[in-house]
Amino acid sequence: MWFRPFKALVENLTGKNIKILRTDNGTEYETNEFKNFYREAGIKRETTTVYTPEQNDVAERKNRTIVEAARAMLCDQGLPKFLWGEVANTAVYIQNRSPHSALDSKTPEEVFTGKKPDVSHFRVFGCPVYFHVPKEKRSKLDASGKKGMFVGYSETSKAYRVYVPGQREVEICHDVTFDEDASLKKVVDLPRSKEDHEVRPGNQAELQDETMPDVEGPMDPIDPSPSLRKRPSWLRDTLEDAEGHAAPRGTFRESKKPCRYQGYLAAMSTIVQSEPGSFEEAVKHQVWKDAMHEEYESIMKNDV
Repeated sequence: MWFRPFKALVENLTGKNIKILRTDNGTEYETNEFKNFYREAGIKRETTTVYTPEQNDVAERKNRTIVEAARAMLCDQGLPKFLWGEVANTAVYIQNRSPHSALDSKTPEEVFTGKKPDVSHFRVFGCPVYFHVPKEKRSKLDASGKKGMFVGYSETSKAYRVYVPGQREVEICHDVTFDEDASLKKVVDLPRSKEDHEVRPGNQAELQDETMPDVEGPMDPIDPSPSLRKRPSWLRDTLEDAEGHAAPRGTFRESKKPCRYQGYLAAMSTIVQSEPGSFEEAVKHQVWKDAMHEEYESIMKNDV
């Protein structure tokens, strides 16, 4: 019977005796062996009303918390469902060592034992691990290590419980190397939703190139061929500054750029678009030849 060793363990650790046992009307509590045991131990038995689980609300709520945590852990790491027992034990192990508001921000482990628990050995659940295989468990040609998934902590030794997918078994290992970054990368590389990839009709104008404002009056034609060149950073900063003076979103007035920027932007765009892309193009124009000659004389004069 499961209750007998539990009673002995709890009473030995706390130095106190179990006086009252409150349960529902489950059949596991109605066997003759169980009835005789708690009667001989002098334990008072309290039961809830049939079909009234709210009378045992603390236990019912805790069961739901454990089940929801286990389900989330299984789904997050894609583990098979037959490991639900390992996952539930790990969830309880972590919750017993986590602060609780009902205990004045203390952990259940601290309240039960009187000592603050050490959580330095906590690891990311479900992360890939590599553990050493002792020479006693392998031949000379077998691999000295295996890869598995971390699924829990050992309650009886300073070791971890590792699930080996190919063997469908859980091994208790001490020499373990954790690859926690592989699990955390799943959060960073989450797939984007469809809304992030769709372009809303109201935002289409924002995605268009608005670097050439409407300027009244004639303008010199610009050669379209150099338009594929990358713009310098100083020009991009200037254009972004001009874009920042547009009307706020949600207003009903027409978005117009300040007139003081229009002539300046047009001139800057014309200069950048007409810049030569190579030395061969520059020597074809006298203005660039004069600029290179002036720069050369300045360098020689300053002895740079």
